[in-house]
Amino acid sequence: VEWPINGAVMTVSAFQNGDSSLYLSTGQLFIGGGGKPAIASAAKRLVDEGQQLRAHAVPTTDVAFPADGEWSFYLHTVNGRLRHTEPELKLESGASRWSRVFEAAQELIAQWRLQEQREH
Repeated sequence: VEWPINGAVMTVSAFQNGDSSLYLSTGQLFIGGGGKPAIASAAKRLVDEGQQLRAHAVPTTDVAFPADGEWSFYLHTVNGRLRHTEPELKLESGASRWSRVFEAAQELIAQWRLQEQREH
């Protein structure tokens, strides 16, 4: 999942085994998380939600950052990369079928933040 935020781009990666990573194009990153139950659970939910919409994403080789106000969802499959881009306002309002994936990504970020607070 990628989206522009405050002049940077946030990338959230999640995997079926519960690992995940957060990258901010300004240099901040968090890697792993599979050993932390709340992060692993949120990562698995993000993958599950994305898999349910696989039929609504299109094959792509384009990895350009999304435009301001848009989110791009990538699904990596054995048959290649799929992508879907959606306006953030539509995601936030719940009007998009991708809103559940959006919410799952937000939950994963929240779990990373909570873990960071517990550790510091």
